[in-house]
Amino acid sequence: MTILSILPTTFLPSRNYIVLRILQTSSTLSMT
Repeated sequence: MTILSILPTTFLPSRNYIVLRILQTSSTLSMT
């Protein structure tokens, strides 16, 4: 969980991409 908090800080321009990836992963886990 800590890594997810650090990534947005390291990749500010790609924060949206990271959020999308997290949402995608959450959706996949929910469907499974």
